[in-house]
Amino acid sequence: MEIKNKIYISGPITGLDYEKAKATFDAAERRITKNGFIAVNPMNLLPNGLPYKSYMMTDIIALIQCDAIFMLEGYENSEGAKLELHIAESLDMHVIYESELKDLTFVTMKGKISKGEIEDFEDKTVIEVENAFVAVPNGNQKDGAE
Repeated sequence: MEIKNKIYISGPITGLDYEKAKATFDAAERRITKNGFIAVNPMNLLPNGLPYKSYMMTDIIALIQCDAIFMLEGYENSEGAKLELHIAESLDMHVIYESELKDLTFVTMKGKISKGEIEDFEDKTVIEVENAFVAVPNGNQKDGAE
């Protein structure tokens, strides 16, 4: 049985339109699962309308059971997301920032595959960014691409 990495999605929710926030988290969930990982979407953990404390307690428990955290754009405007990031960093979890992955189509944790195993990944170039291997479409490499 293959063990998959679990990635917790973190970003702003409080004060935003619920449906818009849910759509943003659901899109991130699809992106993560499309790349073969288990996505933990906090928007799906509890029903809407509960006290903030209930969400944060449940979310932190879910977070610490994951291997990585995916920080949605705008996380820096959310006290809850900043707390989740602090916890993830304190636990030495892998942090993936959506803002750094705009043009990326594939993300994987180190250890799942190695850079040396991939010469040409479906017409994309594999580079290392923030302790993860990522594949970018050829012609769109970020600084540091080989």
